Amino acid sequence: MTGTVQEPRDLGFDITCHSRGLLEYCVRHCTLQQANITFAGESTVHGLVYADGRVRGVHYTQAGETHCLAADFVVDAGGRRSQTPRWLTTLGTPSPGGYDDRG
Repeated sequence: MTGTVQEPRDLGFDITCHSRGLLEYCVRHCTLQQANITFAGESTVHGLVYADGRVRGVHYTQAGETHCLAADFVVDAGGRRSQTPRWLTTLGTPSPGGYDDRG
């Protein structure tokens, strides 16, 4: 190292840095603005609705009542404690690579 400062160069890509909390806030805020998307807070998902070879929704409880929610698209944001790999294995499908049901 000579201690000299190099001229900045454009490497052809942009990088952004942010906290996980900020990312989650922004995704939630943008998602809530969509008219065809709803959130069911204070809920616990207990399994997937599976029919005709695909996931069609989720089984969940809210305020002590069990519900079935049909969905075209299901997102699991459960993180490391996600039950989805176990649910998929129970349905006879492979779980996503790198995950297992050891919790």
